[in-house]
Amino acid sequence: MISFIHTADLHFGVENYGKIDQKTGIHTRLLDFEHAFNQCINYAIDHKVDFFLICGDIYKTATPAPTHQKIFARSITQLQKVHIPVVIITGNHDIPLSQGKTHAINIFQELEIENIHIIDYPQTITIKTAHGEIAIIGIPWPTKQDHRALQITACTPESNDLVNTDTNRPHTVCADQNGMSHTSQLNKTTSIELNTYARIQNLIQNLDPSIPTILAGHLTCSEGLFSGSEKKALTGTDPLFTPDQLAQVPLKYIALGHLHRYQRIPHKEKHVPIVYSGSIERIDFGERKEDKGFCHVCIEGSRTNVTFIKTMTRAFIQIDVALTDEINQTNTIMQKILEQPIKDSIIKITYTLDRSLKDRVDRIALEQACVQACFLVGIFPVYTGEQRRMRSRDIDQALSPLESINYYLKQNIPDQHQSLMTKAQALFDELSTEQNI
Repeated sequence: MISFIHTADLHFGVENYGKIDQKTGIHTRLLDFEHAFNQCINYAIDHKVDFFLICGDIYKTATPAPTHQKIFARSITQLQKVHIPVVIITGNHDIPLSQGKTHAINIFQELEIENIHIIDYPQTITIKTAHGEIAIIGIPWPTKQDHRALQITACTPESNDLVNTDTNRPHTVCADQNGMSHTSQLNKTTSIELNTYARIQNLIQNLDPSIPTILAGHLTCSEGLFSGSEKKALTGTDPLFTPDQLAQVPLKYIALGHLHRYQRIPHKEKHVPIVYSGSIERIDFGERKEDKGFCHVCIEGSRTNVTFIKTMTRAFIQIDVALTDEINQTNTIMQKILEQPIKDSIIKITYTLDRSLKDRVDRIALEQACVQACFLVGIFPVYTGEQRRMRSRDIDQALSPLESINYYLKQNIPDQHQSLMTKAQALFDELSTEQNI
């Protein structure tokens, strides 16, 4: 039996909703991601897995800060010390936009560090483990540079199968040697899909059938779901691949990165699991209700077993309160705060209030109630109903200016009505005197 860890979307460098840790001088969110990643590594070491697979997006950007690179390198060094091979697929966040620039992960290739394999172009690598060999077809995030680098071969009847035929996406029937449709110019995104699928097919055709093989990629599957919604990935503009294009014989497992939700993609070839491991830590409030973690995969003969292992992550708590009157508004929100595990969490508070009611929320008191939180994003009012009229319906042009002031003071400042009216009368008398001079 060959076992390995499948993880993805580490996103070292995400520093939203946090602060500088006073002990280390490092941002608390960076420490969160390091803590989550080390849980993956410790599990791998404890279970003596055969290799450790990362399906893209090591960093938040293609130009990570030295601190981000140091933390990642320090973490995977633990695997190298116990001779667990590491396989890294480059993701869209890892790849520079400018052609010709190298990516930050390339440093591991240049240093020729033993047991660390970087896959930044479609290829098959074979790893020797204590339990036998395993082949990995690595497919990094497909780019237009990849499209330019590969010319489509002459159109054949079989080439129709290369194209994603989802009716919600632009597509073509087949392409000629220059990547052009017989009827129209090939859509850029579809041409990338076509080229990538052609490469996958070519790599599969050249496999050694005696060696079990998995496909690992940073890709968008058409049946995948975005985090924080039930919206399928086909609504986006990423290069898109159907489950049937990925789960092909003789592959044993499809390991994917890019979508942050852990999910097993449904498809007809159920014996070939297509799995997004999801991100190891929460990135924003859209992911607040999702479990985060990684996958422990075991392949034995024709059977593939996948176990999702949850990581201990920072809690994201959104407190939503509907206020219905002007009495005890702050206490109503405070009660909701006390019901939540505020300590060390990331908190966002929203409250709704009809525009006809006065907003009497004491924000300072609410901030004080959240003092034990790791970070308070903010306290956000959401006003509903019609816009409040700037002028009372009872005040109209029939009233004189002084009568209008008198009415307003009676309605809104009754305790100071008399004294303010005396001053208003004095001002009007003074104005009248000046006009008569």
